[in-house]
Amino acid sequence: MNASLKSALESHRGATRGSLHEMKQIKSKITALQDRHQKLLILRQQDIASLIASLDLAHIDDQTLIGGLMFLKDKIVVKDPMTEDWRNAGERFLRKIKPKRQSTSKPIAPPSSPNQPPQKQPQSREK
Repeated sequence: MNASLKSALESHRGATRGSLHEMKQIKSKITALQDRHQKLLILRQQDIASLIASLDLAHIDDQTLIGGLMFLKDKIVVKDPMTEDWRNAGERFLRKIKPKRQSTSKPIAPPSSPNQPPQKQPQSREK
């Protein structure tokens, strides 16, 4: 074999080894990202369950809760304008809550009943 052919073959083998190494690195990164995605999905499910409890919805029977979620899903699928109001209300709610994963030792106040009269706020006596 002439020198240039040998050089070309060795160069090709080195490139192939490098490509295999790069492929293994990419596969490893993909696996790590898939694992992270699964962990984030589990955290999201836990957050949703916690939100249901904090909004005092855990007492609702399963059929009603599931029916409400199915109604919500249907409205989202058909792009009902009502869903934009829901999104805005959710954004306002999320802005109010403190950063995630802080101490949850404080009890969450139950939502006020629609039949309860609003409580008066103390007024300032500034002049």
